[in-house]
Amino acid sequence: MIGHANPAIGAAGSDVPASGTMFGAGTVPEIELAETMRPMIPCADLVRFANSGSEAIQGAVRAARGFTGRDKVLKFEGHHHGWADPLAVSNRPTAAEAGPYARPHAHPYSPGVPAPAWSPTWWSGCGTTPRRCAGSWTRIVANRPR
Repeated sequence: MIGHANPAIGAAGSDVPASGTMFGAGTVPEIELAETMRPMIPCADLVRFANSGSEAIQGAVRAARGFTGRDKVLKFEGHHHGWADPLAVSNRPTAAEAGPYARPHAHPYSPGVPAPAWSPTWWSGCGTTPRRCAGSWTRIVANRPR
């Protein structure tokens, strides 16, 4: 949006590091920015900032699980969705690790990702297109359990 190393952005933010760059709770500038952003995004009931894409995705997964009451997560085969263990599966498997196109095999991104961490992740049977997910869509998008 703004580009890399934009001089105006660099000048405007040059004093920020002196006040700190990472905190466990919201800061006044973050709250002010969230209040500025909130009217720009009418569907957003809440603005949450993260330090990385992995952290943002993990927060989104946790929020979705909390809202729906479900454990399953849909992840597209071959795509990177962050470093969190539940999503660190089948990011860049070899052809042998991936298995057949119609029914890919789960393969952890690296050693140290235990199967119980990613077993709630749907990666097989759907592939990369909604058409291939036809049998799973009901379970994926069904109403929240009561």
